[in-house]
Amino acid sequence: MNNRTGNSKKPGVSRRRLLKLSLGASVGGVVALLAAPAVSAEEVASCADLDDIFANYESLNYSEISPIADKSCGSCAFFDQASKENCRYCEMMDAPVNITGHCDAWAIIED
Repeated sequence: MNNRTGNSKKPGVSRRRLLKLSLGASVGGVVALLAAPAVSAEEVASCADLDDIFANYESLNYSEISPIADKSCGSCAFFDQASKENCRYCEMMDAPVNITGHCDAWAIIED
């Protein structure tokens, strides 16, 4: 069947549907960022000793603030979940890390 322009409809996602999906994903990302724990700049900076030659900070590309909202140290299987501090022990780093941090070894917590 032809549409208003005389061309037959092409299968797939319409521009309108794609725009709606994109907008929904953007709003979801903002909500995830707002739900992240509030940590002051002093707490973030004081957690990891990035000059510690025995820690794996550099080799695992550790950052004090995760660039991925739902993949921070606080939700990682290697992070000390028992402690209530923002700065906790990480098994992979073998050193303290920040609850808002992230590294290449991030792993989901399995039940």
